[in-house]
Amino acid sequence: SSIINSDQYKDYNKPDENTVVIHLRVGDVIDNTNNSVEDFLNKEVKYQNGDQTYVHNRQYYQKIISQLPNNINNVIFVYGYHINIDHTKSEQYIDAISEMFKLHGFNVNYRRDMGPDEDFIYMCNSKHFVKSGGGFSNLISEIVKKNDNIVYN
Repeated sequence: SSIINSDQYKDYNKPDENTVVIHLRVGDVIDNTNNSVEDFLNKEVKYQNGDQTYVHNRQYYQKIISQLPNNINNVIFVYGYHINIDHTKSEQYIDAISEMFKLHGFNVNYRRDMGPDEDFIYMCNSKHFVKSGGGFSNLISEIVKKNDNIVYN
């Protein structure tokens, strides 16, 4: 964690304690599949190799919402597109998940395409973090916990 807290990153934007940071794994894992947006929202879709869920469904986020403390009023969704393909399905998925949080009274913001290094530093500095599937999110979760902050899943 000394890397993340070094002077080199002191001017980086960091989330405050009233914000939950939600990492969304979107892009190819949604857009390059035969699954519909409704599939991703209502089922647990395993990725092509069959053993990992990268994209969480409504039920997962409903459970997260029920766990969040009352002082959390802001949600920031962090995601990026690193392949130039049609992201219509990803955008529909993001809209649907956002709507859930808005209906529960959260202020919703988006941190999109900021670059993996900046996003990594930002997410590692979360006081409240929700991970997606995949190694990037798992690593961030470990650092958030080491910093004595909370990971919801």
